[in-house]
Amino acid sequence: MKNIRVIITIAILIIAFILIILIKTPSPKEQFNQEVNVPPLRNLTCLETCDGSKACIEQCNTIIINQAVLLKDLNKCNEIEDEVSNNLCRDKVTFTLAVLNKDIARCNNIINIELKDLCNNLAK
Repeated sequence: MKNIRVIITIAILIIAFILIILIKTPSPKEQFNQEVNVPPLRNLTCLETCDGSKACIEQCNTIIINQAVLLKDLNKCNEIEDEVSNNLCRDKVTFTLAVLNKDIARCNNIINIELKDLCNNLAK
């Protein structure tokens, strides 16, 4: 009787030990995830998705211009590398600020003659 209790106790301890090992050991999938260092994903900017396509870059520049005008932020125009599009962005933001603030002096900073004339008429 005593021997049976000892055998049952040893069997229970062995089963408990096996269960603890199974619970503590990570699965191969978990182990793989711990070993691989995956950099965090980030969203690409519009220009980064263009891969050099001129048409795509022009569309991105238009988006940046629209954002700059909506935000009334000349600094947003700095994201545009193309000088012509950058100047257009600055002109449009300056136009918006001049007309909204009735600041005719600001119209003098506009390069595009037609936009400057329109600004002078509307900012009065």
